[in-house]
Amino acid sequence: MSVPQGHSGIAAYPDRMERLGGLDATFLYFETPSMHMHVCGLLVLDTSETKGGYSFDRIRQMLVERHPLMPAMSRKLVVPPLNFGRPYWVKDPEFDIDYHLKRIGLPAPGGGPRAGRPRRRHCQPTARPGPSPLGDVGD
Repeated sequence: MSVPQGHSGIAAYPDRMERLGGLDATFLYFETPSMHMHVCGLLVLDTSETKGGYSFDRIRQMLVERHPLMPAMSRKLVVPPLNFGRPYWVKDPEFDIDYHLKRIGLPAPGGGPRAGRPRRRHCQPTARPGPSPLGDVGD
């Protein structure tokens, strides 16, 4: 496949299928209903000096505007029929930012033990086939 000069191939061909690497596929194969193999992270943002103040709607709008620049954000996982071959990512034609990004409430001041607890949807097996949650925004 020819890749346009100056491109890695990912941004140049965002609609193409992208097969999972061996390690990523292994994580899926080893996942069971009681042992989840996906990765979850927690990002705490200090918005005290954010121009215009914090707003969930501003974060959501920024992701809507920038999601075309991040092809991985709107992909979904596809498992080949009869599990012949490794699963692969494809562009999700029904991408819905509101499925991926959830607003959750945290007690003031926004931290404490509740902030570090994983959400229920992050404690479930990876959705297969289908899109994975992008994240939660606590405020």
